[in-house]
Amino acid sequence: MKTKTLLLFILFSNFLLAQNPVSRIFYLDSLGNETEEGKHRYYRIIKDYFTTKPLHEFTDYYQNDTIQMKGHTSSVDKIIKDGRFIYYYENGKRKMVANYQEDRLVGKEFKWYENGNKKSDVEYTLSDDRLEPSNLIVNQYWDKDGQQKVTDGNGDFEDSDDSWIAGGKVFNGKKTGEWKGEDKNRKITFVENYNDGKLISGISTDQLNIQYTYDKILIKPKPKKGLDHFYHYIGSHFSYSKESEGKTGKIFILFYIEKDGHVSDCKILRGIGFGLDEEAIRLISRYNEWESGSYRGIKTRFSYTIPISIQSPY
Repeated sequence: MKTKTLLLFILFSNFLLAQNPVSRIFYLDSLGNETEEGKHRYYRIIKDYFTTKPLHEFTDYYQNDTIQMKGHTSSVDKIIKDGRFIYYYENGKRKMVANYQEDRLVGKEFKWYENGNKKSDVEYTLSDDRLEPSNLIVNQYWDKDGQQKVTDGNGDFEDSDDSWIAGGKVFNGKKTGEWKGEDKNRKITFVENYNDGKLISGISTDQLNIQYTYDKILIKPKPKKGLDHFYHYIGSHFSYSKESEGKTGKIFILFYIEKDGHVSDCKILRGIGFGLDEEAIRLISRYNEWESGSYRGIKTRFSYTIPISIQSPY
């Protein structure tokens, strides 16, 4: 009966997709990066992909076609979470309910264990720095056995997912003292010290037992001379061909900043054609004045997605 129900669900999902030609499907690996079908852990369907609208509904699915996550994004070329999101386990049970504002956690978040028991009741407030993660306030927390470990913001807290785990003490809802954790995808362990919810220092250790110190968990790549210089470079060096006469619009391009700061793997997400897409790739590939990014002190490859506005002078 379950097999029959699943088959009907798949057929119904395929029917809906076939009836909505402006939806688009993406295949994702365990880190959420786009990959090929067959190598994926999840797949994503964005509704009305080619339609201009403030918010687009999208849903992520596990390989077995059950829903992993659903919510809205303010951009289809790069997921920018906005509003209420619901996450699920592969068994279909609810995992988390959270709220986002411009891709940052904000407001109440609730989590459950796979057996349906409550896990945590926390709250996020936006940090002043747009690049910094939201501030965490822990209200209540229960372990897998149903024992309450944090009551009204005080106690021992542990947060975890399929690929990572971190835990330590909270006082008045904020991280305090020493916290320890492990990131299985990146194959690192870390020890961090907090005061009143703020990271003071951290040491991460990679699989080769090499240690790295840091005082910020995430540092994103940025042009050495600033974003204004980067966009000025694009605008002042962009060459228009005769065939692009009168063309206007935006090119959305994905590229990577490697650990040493150079640009690689430029890819057009949404183009205009007429040689303009190739010109955008050429210019971005040549601009290697980037400061590399890091995660817990370790140089890391990052993806970047930007729009380039086009207005042909011909």
